[in-house]
Amino acid sequence: MSNSNVTTTNPVNKLALSFRSTITSYVDTQREFEVQGHRVVYQMIAEAFMVAQNIRKETLDIQTKAFAEHGFTVSKSKTANPYGPIVKLLFGEWKTVSGSQKFTSEQPAGQKTLFEPNRSAEKYACVFRYFDKRKDQFRSVADIVKHIEDTKGALRTIEDQDRKDHPSAKSKATAATDDLAWGKRTIGSVEIDRPDFVPQDADYGVLWFVKKDEEICLMGFKSMTADAFEASAKARGKLMRSAAIQQLDEEVTELAA
Repeated sequence: MSNSNVTTTNPVNKLALSFRSTITSYVDTQREFEVQGHRVVYQMIAEAFMVAQNIRKETLDIQTKAFAEHGFTVSKSKTANPYGPIVKLLFGEWKTVSGSQKFTSEQPAGQKTLFEPNRSAEKYACVFRYFDKRKDQFRSVADIVKHIEDTKGALRTIEDQDRKDHPSAKSKATAATDDLAWGKRTIGSVEIDRPDFVPQDADYGVLWFVKKDEEICLMGFKSMTADAFEASAKARGKLMRSAAIQQLDEEVTELAA
């Protein structure tokens, strides 16, 4: 699906539309050749990065107009990932919406379609920034695919490395808790391995357990957003502080008696 209000002569729009038209074929190929599924995804991401590089060669004005026509703006922060809006443009799609839904200021009231970014693809902005920092190493799509395949942990490791290279204020504040999420870690005085049922792409969450005799059995996992995790941690901190104060008051009362 396309949108009649998008400027077809804008080179950024042309590049994005051309790439989006290939995504369906990648998905079909991945389904047909499940064994080669990962390589197909790596190929798609490598080609998307090349397209993203061409988009960044256009003037900022041309890029901004293209993004605005798709309903989103570009952050002016110096620390913002320049590939964020490009990834939205490349992996999103136009969808038919009801008349009750709100439109952005750039979209006329009578418009029947809305551009919807693919939230699950947003992590590729980190992957692209990682490639950009090392772009002298990559002469072709094949070079990028090989690099992903040769990296232990593949895309997840690449994404993590980029986040380490460009830590946000929130990631700095939660660095200590992030260390508990992957691999064998010590929680309190107990050393545990990452349970198999915890998704590799889960950054925050909670585990629940059941005690049988003297054994603690981890039973499940629930994913959480970073904001929900932070709010829960603060609430728990308040409860622990309150409990500690109450215990101290009881000890003081007992001593005074």
